[in-house]
Amino acid sequence: MKRLLINIIFIFCCCLIYAQLVPIRDFRMLRNAEKNTYDIDNKKHSSIRTYYITDFKDAPEVVDTMSGFLYDSPVFRLKTRMGKENFGMSISPVYETFYGININEISEGAFFFNGGVLADVTLSDKLGLSYIFSFRLFDKLPDFFITQNYNNTILNGYDQISEKNNYFSQNNDFKLTYLPFDFLKLEIANSKNFFGDGYRSLLLSDNAKNYPYFKIETQFLDIKYSCIWAYLSYFTYDEVQHITYKKNNKLAVFHYLDWNVTKRFSIGLFESVVASGKNFFDFEFLNPFIFFRPVDYSMGSSTNVIIGTNLKYSINSKNAFYLQVVIDDIVVKQLFNDLKHTFRKEYAGEYGWFANKWAVQFGEKSFDIGGIKNLDGFIEFNVARPYIYTQFDPNNNYAHYRQALAHPLGANFVEIVCGTNYYFKDMFNIDLKLMFATLGMDASDRTHNGQNIFLPTMDGVQPGWLYQVPSYGNVILQGNKTNVFTTQLDFSYFISGNRNLTINCGAIIRCLNPENGIIPNENDLDYNLGAKKLYTYFYIGFRSNLKKLDMLH
Repeated sequence: MKRLLINIIFIFCCCLIYAQLVPIRDFRMLRNAEKNTYDIDNKKHSSIRTYYITDFKDAPEVVDTMSGFLYDSPVFRLKTRMGKENFGMSISPVYETFYGININEISEGAFFFNGGVLADVTLSDKLGLSYIFSFRLFDKLPDFFITQNYNNTILNGYDQISEKNNYFSQNNDFKLTYLPFDFLKLEIANSKNFFGDGYRSLLLSDNAKNYPYFKIETQFLDIKYSCIWAYLSYFTYDEVQHITYKKNNKLAVFHYLDWNVTKRFSIGLFESVVASGKNFFDFEFLNPFIFFRPVDYSMGSSTNVIIGTNLKYSINSKNAFYLQVVIDDIVVKQLFNDLKHTFRKEYAGEYGWFANKWAVQFGEKSFDIGGIKNLDGFIEFNVARPYIYTQFDPNNNYAHYRQALAHPLGANFVEIVCGTNYYFKDMFNIDLKLMFATLGMDASDRTHNGQNIFLPTMDGVQPGWLYQVPSYGNVILQGNKTNVFTTQLDFSYFISGNRNLTINCGAIIRCLNPENGIIPNENDLDYNLGAKKLYTYFYIGFRSNLKKLDMLH
């Protein structure tokens, strides 16, 4: 009797109860949702994430992949007098844990545990509430998991580590979504957003920790438009003594318009502005339909403005190419000078102006490769000029909580990243990802070669500036060239078939190899001497079927 009661309570707490206006988190459902957006016969928009279940109510191949946790959950539905489904709720545990051993230092085992609870509540298809509370315990994680912000320590993608316990952090993910009309969505949240078709995004990615925001999203004809007002954080600090004073706040607005020009070709337009709170409250920035660049110039503002585009061309429903171009600042004449220098090394004119700041992404994505169901892959190339995402006022950089809002490598890099995923027999999943990048790092804590987006950027001698940026002669990968290679192979077994409990094991290999033997400690300003760094981790653990920790930083 006691065991039966425990099972009943467990099923009730972990059941899936007709939740619709909530984000898709199950990785199999995410995969099917993404594949559905690439179908040339659909009119969905692949480059605006997060995906919601309501976006795919006409796609049973997506929704039918939802399953309960451990058990086939009974579905409870409350109905109105009209006999329509009206209310839904889902409560389930969230967890991910692994123990890894670095074969280079057997005595140092890395431990990571993420635990918490997920709750989804929906009222008809009009109102949705999603909340995840989770906490993390860890010990001896590799350097690339953690950012040292002077006297603060931050777990990448998450929160600051508690000063009382150096191995604990917590996270809150909250979304309150309202759909007053089929074409209009309103959302108040503390979460993340992602614009783009790639594994990375040079526009706005989910690299940084959660941030509070208000979002308006509308869809009409073949156009989808998203406007986000976000509340971000930055740290003021003493550059000389390396001491953080306090955490301050700044605000940002992100606009993204995606237009399906044809069933094969789409174009996205992006713009953003980041400003410290005292400079932000101008009425023009509250207008959701304005282009910031002309307003920014007309106001003589010191805010940080970025514009960009995202293009996608689908060869068919299973193969597509995508391109991103991002411009922070640019002067066309100086850009032509750069091209002259690139193709004519004897060119003696001005080139490499420090404020010519741009980044480019090009990639290809495939589903059901070779006719093999659920075998997917991608390959992607990213390049970023020095100093992009920075500003002369470091508080206005394109970052949140000392973490990049776009690419995790910051700036001044060239990267190739690729991966493949195979899910088969509803029980096994193999995930392989590889990343190779070359960065132009700083050689000491008093140089600024353009990779560190948290440093102030201005040419010439400025009052109080510790960093002098040359006006001209700046090229991609200038500074201490550092090669970074990371690969992760992850194997998952679904213990009870098509459920949300998996046992996983795998390997992570990461190597840093600087050109001149100086190793950045993968934090901001501390440097160690040595030939290279090599991590080789084998790990084993188990997790629920949500998005796992990203290793390719």
